Amino acid sequence: SIPSVFSLPPLPANVELVPLTEDLVPGFKRLNALLLPIAYPTAFYTETMTEPHHGVTLMALWSAVPPGQSASPAPEKPRLIGAIRCRILPSANLYISTIGVLSPYRSYGIATHLLQWIVLKASEEHGVRSITAHVWEANEDGLDWYKKRGFDVIGKEDGYYRKLRPSGADVTYTITCLGPRCTDNPPTSILVPTTVPGGGQPRPTTTAKPPTPPKSSSAPKPTQPKPTSAPPPSKVRTQRSPPPTQKPTKTQGEEEGPSSTRCPVPLYYKCGGWDYDKPWAGCTTCVKGAKCVEQNEWYFQCVADE
Repeated sequence: SIPSVFSLPPLPANVELVPLTEDLVPGFKRLNALLLPIAYPTAFYTETMTEPHHGVTLMALWSAVPPGQSASPAPEKPRLIGAIRCRILPSANLYISTIGVLSPYRSYGIATHLLQWIVLKASEEHGVRSITAHVWEANEDGLDWYKKRGFDVIGKEDGYYRKLRPSGADVTYTITCLGPRCTDNPPTSILVPTTVPGGGQPRPTTTAKPPTPPKSSSAPKPTQPKPTSAPPPSKVRTQRSPPPTQKPTKTQGEEEGPSSTRCPVPLYYKCGGWDYDKPWAGCTTCVKGAKCVEQNEWYFQCVADE
């Protein structure tokens, strides 16, 4: 059997992990537009609905009450609050294209559940042994999230995000060492895309593995028993943790990916556009020395004055 990769709490009973369907694509686009500092083209979402990309994509839905327990004849429609979308690259590498959870829902380990479910599935179906991702160099919260989950920074690609300032991206990497492949030698190099998806296939480039191996050559001990094969996404839920008594709300000072509720808005944070499915109602004034610049129709960013 394949062990758990990350240590994480039980998934709340009112959170359901499901595959991406056509009716969820618009919400997936809005989610990415809100959480990510770049816009992904239509081709990205068209490709996501094809294999093997669709098989390594997963959505997180939040319900007011656990699925199947509503007494109302017309229960509230679940809200898309998180998602992960990956690619299968050479050298048994799972590349994280996008991953994110709306800020009010981040204290429940939902993003880690999304990642772990996809890693276990990809290891069974595609023999994945390593995980890589690009993280915008100004996204300190994102880099810290990966670091806490055993990822190492193995390099930096200047100009990866051409429309952002700063434009560099750190390349994060971890060896998962899953199942019987733990006795194999880990890959000595990895392939990561050199351009943001869209407009055709990105050209892979070989990025050398760091000279020192990860802290452990074996996966962490599982916190919960895992089945020998990944269950269908619609079954991935738990009833062991009671749902929160009320829907989470934002608090002052809380940050949401490249967004911030602080005013004036910090450098490189969101200052306009859309907030999920509503026009941005947050602060539009940037800190001294920065101005609010439109990056796309969904996302305005505080950029340093030239």
